[in-house]
Amino acid sequence: MPTGRRSVVTGGAGFIGSHLVEALLDRGDTVTVIDDLSTGDRANLASVWNHPSFEFVEGSILDRPFLRSVMTGTDRVFHLAAAVGVHVIIDEPLQSLRTNIHGTENVVDLA
Repeated sequence: MPTGRRSVVTGGAGFIGSHLVEALLDRGDTVTVIDDLSTGDRANLASVWNHPSFEFVEGSILDRPFLRSVMTGTDRVFHLAAAVGVHVIIDEPLQSLRTNIHGTENVVDLA
């Protein structure tokens, strides 16, 4: 039964995010996933890909205008997007900090 709630999950193509998406859809939410697929994978969302209340939008949490356009009208935001993994952090420390700090600022400001 639909709840009428619209939830956005950043990082929803990751392991944890994809399971959260399944639970929200099972509960009746309309769910939009925002993910840049830098560490997530569309395959993690295979079980919900054709669900009528599911939408996937590829993009970065660093892109504030993009985020604003996707998050408008959202009831709840679950922020799971982050630069993760030892190799990512070591190989790209500045980009990791930008994503984890400025990306989070963008999501929180627009929530």
